[in-house]
Amino acid sequence: MRYENALRALESAVGSVVGWMAVSCIRRPLYRPMRPDQLPDFVLPLAVVEQGCRVVYAPEACCRKKRFTSEDAEYRMRVRVTLRALWALWDKRVLLNPVRFPLFSWQLTSHQASAVPELPAAGSRRGDELAARVTGWIYATLAAGQCCAALLALLALRGPARLRGFFLARYCYYFLLLNWASAVALVRFLRGDKQVLWQPRAG
Repeated sequence: MRYENALRALESAVGSVVGWMAVSCIRRPLYRPMRPDQLPDFVLPLAVVEQGCRVVYAPEACCRKKRFTSEDAEYRMRVRVTLRALWALWDKRVLLNPVRFPLFSWQLTSHQASAVPELPAAGSRRGDELAARVTGWIYATLAAGQCCAALLALLALRGPARLRGFFLARYCYYFLLLNWASAVALVRFLRGDKQVLWQPRAG
């Protein structure tokens, strides 16, 4: 959340916030009705930008939310939110046009890149022998970093209780959980699945 809020502050400084969360308000003339399957936190801000206005982050607006009590609930929530975000992006794909929206199309593309799972760097080694010699150490370093991240994530999941709270291990585990949820959501999106109903605060 700290990272997301910092990102929203920067987006407000250069243009418009891509999406909002928790506490939000919108001017009545800018509101546009939505279908039940659409994600308000994402669709409404995009509708505002589509009308030539901008959305800004207000740090003084605060709320408190309970954390999920299990990784399973967090995973199911991430799959649901990512799936609905992909559909929102499809519905508002006009905003990806760099001719009409030069800055915001870049913001939207870069911000929503998290909806696409990361590809393993270790599997991307291609090119001729000379290029491999020059850049081989880069791929080796990336592959080693991925292995370390996977081991830390495994430690957070199955390691000793006193080590599971290690912040770096938790971050690695959360990153892998997000990528797995994104991959599942992307497959469901390509199949045409939509999720309208869910049990609040349970994923």
